[in-house]
Amino acid sequence: MKISRNYESFIEAFLKYSGNVGAPRKFLLWSAISGISAALERKTWVRYGSQYIYPNQFIMLVAESGVARKSTSVRPINELLKQIGGVTESTTQFSAASLISQLSEAGNSKNFEYLGVTYKNSSLTCISDEASVTIGEKSGLDGVQMLLTNLYDCGKIGPWSLQSSWDKKTIGNGQTDV
Repeated sequence: MKISRNYESFIEAFLKYSGNVGAPRKFLLWSAISGISAALERKTWVRYGSQYIYPNQFIMLVAESGVARKSTSVRPINELLKQIGGVTESTTQFSAASLISQLSEAGNSKNFEYLGVTYKNSSLTCISDEASVTIGEKSGLDGVQMLLTNLYDCGKIGPWSLQSSWDKKTIGNGQTDV
C-alpha cells in the first residue's frame, strides 16, 4: 500500500508555515517535533531488542519571559492540533494527582487494537505558555517531575496493553490505572 504525502517533510513545511511569527527557528522546530508526538499519541513505538520505546516527550522552551517568544512559538502547532482533532489535551495547570486522574480518564475513553491486542491510549498533550502555571512552583514541580519520570518508560517492558499499565493505589481513592 502506497501512502501519499502532502509534504516531503512535515517539520520543514511547519517551519515555512510558521516562519513569519517572529519566534526563534529552534523554538519553532521543537514546537513541530512536539506536534508530531502529540498527533502520534501512544499509537507508535519502536521495538529495540526486547524493549518497546515510545515517542514520549517532555519538551519545554526555556528563555526569559517576554524576550524569546515562547508562547508565539507554540501557537501555530496548537492551532494545527486543534484542526486535526482527536488529540486529548490536559488542563494547563495540574498537580501530580490531577495528572494521574486525567491520564486515567484519557485511557478509559481511548483504546486501539493492533494485532489482536487492545492498547490503552492514556496520552495527553499539554500546551502551556508558562511552565510555572502548568506545574506550579517548587513544591508542585517536585510531585509532577517525579511522576513524569516514573511514567516515561510506560510501565512494564513489553507492549503497552490493558494487561501492562502503570498503577497506583491509595486508601482514600482506590485503584487508578494509567
